[in-house]
Amino acid sequence: MEALAQVSSGMKFTVGLFTVLIGVGTIVVCIVEVRHWHAGTSMIDRSQLGLRLAGAALLLLILAMIFFGVFYAEMIQAPRVFVSFWIVCMSLAAALFILATIDLRKLGKQQQSREKELYKEFAKVIREEMAKRQGNQGPAPAGTENPEKGETPVTPPGKSAGTEVNT
Repeated sequence: MEALAQVSSGMKFTVGLFTVLIGVGTIVVCIVEVRHWHAGTSMIDRSQLGLRLAGAALLLLILAMIFFGVFYAEMIQAPRVFVSFWIVCMSLAAALFILATIDLRKLGKQQQSREKELYKEFAKVIREEMAKRQGNQGPAPAGTENPEKGETPVTPPGKSAGTEVNT
């Protein structure tokens, strides 16, 4: 523990500078994220915004603990207090990781639902375009329309619409 107390002033300055820069960057990102969310231009929902803000607050707390631990480590005389301090810091880092994982999973589910919507919209456009083309060419051959759903199936390349595909 005495070795930690004798950390050079250059190292303390470097760690202090990095913690302050990361902290300021975190605050700026939070402000931008909240502004986008209030303007309606953000693609995240309210729960994800809450997760991200909670994660940012946790990150700022961890940075403050690192800053304090580096600059004032010599003030902590009792080994149990010293070890407890860093265990709490590492526990907060684990909690931050868990929050980030939850946010990532929510983002993945949201992406899947957006892709599903896009595929449905794309299929609708294709069906409408095929209906327009068939309307210009006359009635479709028998057996190519699905009257239950109002859909026209797509035939595989190299096959005509009236032939059967053997599998």
